[in-house]
Amino acid sequence: MTHRSKLAFTIILAALVFGFLADRLLKETPWGLNVLMAVALLLAGVFGVSRLRKERLTGGGRLFALPALVFAGMLAVRDTATLNAFNVAAVLCCLAVLAYRGRVGRVVVAGIGAYLRSAVMGGIGALTGMLPLAIMEARWREFNLGSNSRLLTRLVLGVVLALPLLAIFGSLFAAADANFEQLLRDVFNFDLDSLITRAFLSGFWAWLAAGMLWLLFFFPHNQNHAQPSGLAVFSLGIVEIGVVLGLLNALFATFVITQVRYFFGGAALVLDTADASNQLTFAEYARRGFFELVVVSALLLVVLLAAHWITRRDNPRHATAFRVLAGGLIALLYVIMASALHRMSIYMQVYGLTELRLYTTAFMLWLAAVFAWFVLTTLRERAERFTFGAVVSGLVTLLALNLINPIDLIVRTNIERIVNRTPANAPETTRAAERLDSLYLGQLAIETSDAVPALMSNFSRLNSDDRCRVAAGLTRNYNPEAAADWRTANLSRLTRATWQTQQWQKYFMEAGAACFDDVGPRGFD
Repeated sequence: MTHRSKLAFTIILAALVFGFLADRLLKETPWGLNVLMAVALLLAGVFGVSRLRKERLTGGGRLFALPALVFAGMLAVRDTATLNAFNVAAVLCCLAVLAYRGRVGRVVVAGIGAYLRSAVMGGIGALTGMLPLAIMEARWREFNLGSNSRLLTRLVLGVVLALPLLAIFGSLFAAADANFEQLLRDVFNFDLDSLITRAFLSGFWAWLAAGMLWLLFFFPHNQNHAQPSGLAVFSLGIVEIGVVLGLLNALFATFVITQVRYFFGGAALVLDTADASNQLTFAEYARRGFFELVVVSALLLVVLLAAHWITRRDNPRHATAFRVLAGGLIALLYVIMASALHRMSIYMQVYGLTELRLYTTAFMLWLAAVFAWFVLTTLRERAERFTFGAVVSGLVTLLALNLINPIDLIVRTNIERIVNRTPANAPETTRAAERLDSLYLGQLAIETSDAVPALMSNFSRLNSDDRCRVAAGLTRNYNPEAAADWRTANLSRLTRATWQTQQWQKYFMEAGAACFDDVGPRGFD
């Protein structure tokens, strides 16, 4: 049997084993420790096949195995649906880069196209699954048992002859002992629908694993990662690009000038303007302005990358002109970013912190880091390093979000905002808005275990109405008799159970007794 066929059959076997084990791990929800174990099994299969069949993984993509494990492990730490969706996406992206650039190729100096191809090819590998291995790579005619075929035939014949005897003696033993009868019932009394579901899901995970391994070990990779300075088919000179960037600089500068008094004017200025014009409300100023400016920042990054890609910079003066124009745009954008962050800061002081506001702010800060990296790489004619830095900074940002525990931060920030209220001489509209959104906190208590420790530790600091709303959410999340499967082990859910077991009477039942009637908790619909 050729080496190629041995490799294909090894991958098929490894994928089938992984599919069976992944189904046993991932069938229990909500996901937790089982995701980390499944990813670890998949990576063990990758490096095991590499070592067994002497297919060395020398590509830079192998470095992404570690972040894949890290973000898979975060599902065993955090219990927030939004954050864990980002974690799963990060795991999939890391595995795609590993599959496409794990055997050969570099990732530090790979351009945007290489990372996009990794994502596309990862999707293709997931769709094609085991088909390329079974149809193109495995040589089934070479799969010959030889002298062992006779032994296999004898074993099958022995099993066929033994079946009737096993049935007879098994029936007699079952009639003689009730415990043995129950054992046989447990073994052979299976649910056909469940069996079909398990077989389908095992095949599904095996299919995905086989596609990844085929992409890693068989797909032909281009090792030339040099990023061209422009497109061969379509490119523009500095005059055309200079006009575009120059007009954008003028537009950005005009916006900055007209908005200076609002950039750092604070809540009082905005409210005074709203009262005078009846056109601008506080929420419209802070909330809408922030999200529009986030879109502006993201869109400008795309524009600058595209402009750098299609611009001919064969003349040093043209390259200098591009750097000046692009640098000016980025400098103006940083002023706009500071304005956007200031707007969100004011908005959160008055209306509190939510998941959307926190994640969008984190996205803005990541964009600021990406633009700084753009200046250090692309504008210095080192564009081949830009994408790797942008990806790494994105992974670092996501890791930071996991470490700070966003839901816990939201709960504590919102409660502290109410405890440290705005002074009495603040505008009435501001003081009226500064109330605790206890319905939102109660909803967080239902949706995620990350909110429970902070809510229970600050429960006694809330007023009676807020306590009732938060208590209703905590009650719906309280189930001391729930026995979690070890596969769904999660640090956040374990911490919640500890808090609710040890502190329930102290922080909740005594303080929240007035929140209940014969029907149940009041104050939360």
